[in-house]
Amino acid sequence: MKPLTEFEKAIKKDKVDSGLVQRNNTVIFEYFRNNKMKEKQHKIYSVTKSILSALIGISIDKGYIENVNTPIINYFPEFNKDKENQRITIKHLLTMTSGLHWPGNSGMIPSKNWVNFVLEQDVDHPPGKEMVYSCGSSQLLSAILQKTTGLNTEDFAKKYLFTPLGITDYKWNRDAQDIAIGGSD
Repeated sequence: MKPLTEFEKAIKKDKVDSGLVQRNNTVIFEYFRNNKMKEKQHKIYSVTKSILSALIGISIDKGYIENVNTPIINYFPEFNKDKENQRITIKHLLTMTSGLHWPGNSGMIPSKNWVNFVLEQDVDHPPGKEMVYSCGSSQLLSAILQKTTGLNTEDFAKKYLFTPLGITDYKWNRDAQDIAIGGSD
């Protein structure tokens, strides 16, 4: 168990709130910075993007989305149909290589419609050429998931990911259009 002792030292040093290691369905290590951390829900911030990515994979497996090479214009017919925008695919959103300008959350969050805000951005680079970290890409993925499945992203996650994994205590915030926030919280 020496590696777990070293692991505990490392997470204490990095001021991690909590950690759990499970092997063969048995918890072999559990750490909480203090007793409050054992009961407190934690914001997972950008880990949400990874969960959303898994949900996109599940939706492809279930046949809701054809594949990652599907152009996003299929889901947003109101999207500016210039040549570059038509080339943006789900894969580009997943890899944050859509080419869409990203002014940051400070631009999207106060807007009344987050999806429209993202779709109205100019294309700065050809899709697939440059990675730009963007919560906007993740918000579009959440909207696509909801459009294709007929379920809110949170409900889809509950049915196909959270419940099978035994995850029951969570809260997923939504934007003004009732789209689960794809990039944070």
